[in-house]
Amino acid sequence: KMVIGVSAENSIEETGFLRNRIADLVYLIHLLIVLWIAFGWLGPVWALWVMVALYLGIEIHWKIQDSWCILRDLERYLRKHPRPEMLGQQSFITRILVGWFGINFNPAWGPGITKGWGRLAFIISVVRLYMHYF
Repeated sequence: KMVIGVSAENSIEETGFLRNRIADLVYLIHLLIVLWIAFGWLGPVWALWVMVALYLGIEIHWKIQDSWCILRDLERYLRKHPRPEMLGQQSFITRILVGWFGINFNPAWGPGITKGWGRLAFIISVVRLYMHYF
């Protein structure tokens, strides 16, 4: 069974239809945040401000959660999937790149790719804001 581009380990009968739809909603929210972080730096000035605030919040969240994502944990909880032992096994970016595009790489790289791209997008946003106001 496929649930929004990824295989579900548990059937709907085991987790419940409503619970799976809520998990799908969490997945979509997570995806929108990832896309905003990935490409928000290309937007107008207001989008840059949102990008900066959102990414700072994400960095604080990662610091508090020891780099584990609360949205991924919530989706996993709703689908009754166990939390992986290692951080690299839970990467949302790895899930997207492998599940959607078939791009295979070491899953341990997922968190590094996520943080590296996010930090680069954050820096570009800050530079664009600086150039806009000064």
